[in-house]
Amino acid sequence: LILLDLMMPRMDGYAFASELERRGLRSSVSVVVLSADGRTKLKAEKIGADGYLEKPFELPELLDEVERCIA
Repeated sequence: LILLDLMMPRMDGYAFASELERRGLRSSVSVVVLSADGRTKLKAEKIGADGYLEKPFELPELLDEVERCIA
């Protein structure tokens, strides 16, 4: 499971997701997008993420989303 923030220095979440796909690794790992942007769901769908959470979130929300994505 990868918790992927879309706003990262040096390589943003979109570039990271593209690199995972390019290397053929995307199908073997779940990705949960984390973002403070109000369009988190749309952005997560754009990169084919398995789940998403809008910041700020509470730890139980994160744990529920992780469990859902790895089950």
